[in-house]
Amino acid sequence: MKQDEVMQRLLTFFREEWQAGDVSAETELLRELITDSLRLVTLALFMEQSFGVRFAPTDMNPDLFHSPASLARFIVEKSP
Repeated sequence: MKQDEVMQRLLTFFREEWQAGDVSAETELLRELITDSLRLVTLALFMEQSFGVRFAPTDMNPDLFHSPASLARFIVEKSP
């Protein structure tokens, strides 16, 4: 899957599931949208179910969840 396709699916998720209408590729997720651990888990499950990626314990770090762009790069790299 191409990174731009992944990005669109992520942005749609944020807009529809979290009502984040002004989200962009560079939105700082940990500061603006991921306000608690439940949201982090919900996002991780969405990524696993939608893109088939699996997280190693070392993947769960602030750099990965910095922005939709960092998530899209991770997904493209880890996609089966």
